[in-house]
Amino acid sequence: MITSPQDDVLISNLGWVDKGTLWRYQDATGTPDRVAVSDGTHLRMLAGEADDSVVVEHGVSGHVSVSVRPWSSLAEPLVRVDVHGWTATVEGDLAAFQGHRRLFVGYLDSDATGAAGYFLVEVGAREVRVRRLDWFDQDRYDQMYQQVTSALELPSGEYLFGVQRSSDLVLCDPADLSVIREVPLAGRHGNPTPFLRRRGSELWAVDYDTVVRLDPSSLTIEDQWLGQPPSISGYRMFLGDLWMSRDEEEVLIARPGSGDVVDLDPENLRVIRAWRTGREPLAAARLAGRVRARDWKTGELLSEDTAE
Repeated sequence: MITSPQDDVLISNLGWVDKGTLWRYQDATGTPDRVAVSDGTHLRMLAGEADDSVVVEHGVSGHVSVSVRPWSSLAEPLVRVDVHGWTATVEGDLAAFQGHRRLFVGYLDSDATGAAGYFLVEVGAREVRVRRLDWFDQDRYDQMYQQVTSALELPSGEYLFGVQRSSDLVLCDPADLSVIREVPLAGRHGNPTPFLRRRGSELWAVDYDTVVRLDPSSLTIEDQWLGQPPSISGYRMFLGDLWMSRDEEEVLIARPGSGDVVDLDPENLRVIRAWRTGREPLAAARLAGRVRARDWKTGELLSEDTAE
């Protein structure tokens, strides 16, 4: 979930419910609606330092598509980049990516490149570069079971990748994308998508049922929090998405197995408070002073006063 700079609009996407639309909740109306974006299977939103817009990755089979959209008109992209092969098609001004993440990963099929695989898309000031991730091969990964899910540029300039169903992030040299080393997390084999606090002081990731905080220079674990302890029978339940306020003083995470949303202290990962929402919250955020969440299976709106 991402909240607008004015703290009056909340957007989200649960692919199995929303498909290629942005789910939008406006505090003024008190009811959700949807904004059509693409005919893809899902969307992923990324917030950056640019307060007036948001980046949207489009889940489209066989190619990579990403756009920058203003909060004032989410249906109309400022710029859109489509990668169907080794070259990219750009509609709009790449300057709109300023203040946003510029690295994206996706699967390009054989029709697009001649050799299907995962590729890195680097959006520059004037051009878009497409390179193959040769390290993601059948010798090291189960390509029927795993995929490269995210890419992040660290303050050092090195690139850090998340891999589905893996507890190791992959650190790469930006020059040739060769693997420098793997970065272990909590050993929970989740789908980690690392992100930096805006000041670049910390690196965060969720490894299935555990929140992990790392030093961005050494990439060593500073702290971790097991958010969904196993049941008596040993059954493990994953955590939902992690949300951080714009001032980075509040961290919320949904716990579908517990039917609540937890407020963590970002300094020590201790639980400050928990809000009972009922059902199975998967994504949560605070909007206009109130905790809002969405149910895992239905996508329906949950709040701190909807507990069963």
